[in-house]
Amino acid sequence: MRDLTDHRIGSRQVPATVLGLLAAAAAAVLAVRSAPVRDGIDTAPLVFAAIAGVCADALGRTPRRVRGLATGIAAAFDPVALAALPLLWFTGRRRAALLGTGAAAATVLPLAAVDGLPGSSWRPLLTDRYLAGDTPDASVHGMLLRIAGEYAHGITGADTPALTAAALLFGAAAGVLALRRAARFHADGQPLLAIAVAACAGIAALPVSWSYELLWLPLALGGRLGTRPEERPVWPVLILTALAVPADAIDPRIDANLSTVLGNVPTLVAVAAACALPFRSRADPHWGLRRAEPPPAGRRALLPSLARPVTRPNLLLELLLIRAGYWIYQNIRGDLRTSIPHQRDQAIDNADLVIDVERFFRFNFEPAVNRLALKSTRLFELMLDYYRELHYTVPVAVLAWLYIWHPTRYRTARTVLAFTTGLALVGFWLFPLCPPRLYPGSGMVASLPDGPRSYIFATQLINSYAAMPSLHIGWALWCAVAVVCVARSRWLKALAVLYPCATAFVVVGTANH
Repeated sequence: MRDLTDHRIGSRQVPATVLGLLAAAAAAVLAVRSAPVRDGIDTAPLVFAAIAGVCADALGRTPRRVRGLATGIAAAFDPVALAALPLLWFTGRRRAALLGTGAAAATVLPLAAVDGLPGSSWRPLLTDRYLAGDTPDASVHGMLLRIAGEYAHGITGADTPALTAAALLFGAAAGVLALRRAARFHADGQPLLAIAVAACAGIAALPVSWSYELLWLPLALGGRLGTRPEERPVWPVLILTALAVPADAIDPRIDANLSTVLGNVPTLVAVAAACALPFRSRADPHWGLRRAEPPPAGRRALLPSLARPVTRPNLLLELLLIRAGYWIYQNIRGDLRTSIPHQRDQAIDNADLVIDVERFFRFNFEPAVNRLALKSTRLFELMLDYYRELHYTVPVAVLAWLYIWHPTRYRTARTVLAFTTGLALVGFWLFPLCPPRLYPGSGMVASLPDGPRSYIFATQLINSYAAMPSLHIGWALWCAVAVVCVARSRWLKALAVLYPCATAFVVVGTANH
């Protein structure tokens, strides 16, 4: 009878083979869509072949007499595979290391010199057909050149002896440290992690490492970090980020130094894997962490026990998730913004429909609120500041408050916020609506008659015809519900209730919704 896992969908169990096939399919899609494959479509197959050869030797899948030969041949296709040769030596397989070294010496130069060979990884190192410091370069040398270029008015590729010496010294130190770590992981029964650690040292130490060299990183997926179950996904997510996530998706562009760091995430992930990350040994008590069982929730539980939060989630994962979600939100609104010329007529027609409905129910109060706000210059300026600043700062403050003081409520609140924002984006797409300030003949304005302040303070990605639903009111209402459901102070609950009311007055008074 087939073994079945404990994974359940409803009352049915899912065979482990099905889960394995789904995981393999997801891994294949990720590999094809990852930057290393896209940037080096002709070289990626050779890197995969090199990885297969090195793993075959490391896992003992090759005959003992010729063990090491596959690693030597792999080094002919990818210089990173050279890092596996000293690993063979330091793990007691010296005959295999010598055979691999001989095979590499006999094949590297002839194959690298063949121009017809597609995607030879050695050719850029043996010729001048590369520009060190280019964005795809994942080596420490390339990272130092990019950093130096950014601080020298964007001039990259201008090498200096000091930078070269620094890269060589770091590469030598990283190589020694990584080999010691890799030998320890191999003795601990983690051969793939050992190969990954050595390969990451090779990626960092090479004069230039194109992005396809990062295909060695997934070998380290088996490495385990952290002392809590919530910390286990951090390392796989970092690998995914280095492989497939563009830099602008995680860079909030709030500080030049932070942008420099986030622009070199692949290099930093490789260096951390080689030298710094404290991967757990199999004998470590934290090797087999298990998620704590949530307390009973009674019959009215909305989520099953496996989905109910128990402890505080990992902060790094939450920051990455929030930033990635906001990047998706910006891009969707930006895509909607590019279609504004086509949306204008439909947005005005939809506004006519809304106005007709309001007049039918005698609910057309927006012009009166706008005129009231314009009577006081100071009041209107405060409303503009309110509209611009609090829309982002208050939800972030509520999220931080929940994360620090109410971690078990944080996940649910964050998920509701993300789902609400997604529904709003669908609404923007299906029902573009002209705001009162842009509706012809509405008589409503969003600027003072003789003042410089106006509604034109939003980012360049703002969609002028996304007046319904109002995310300002939606996010404010989310803040109020989150605070009222969690807070104990009556004053805090009262302020939370007033916040969406004040927001509604501001968005109507400034003629934005």
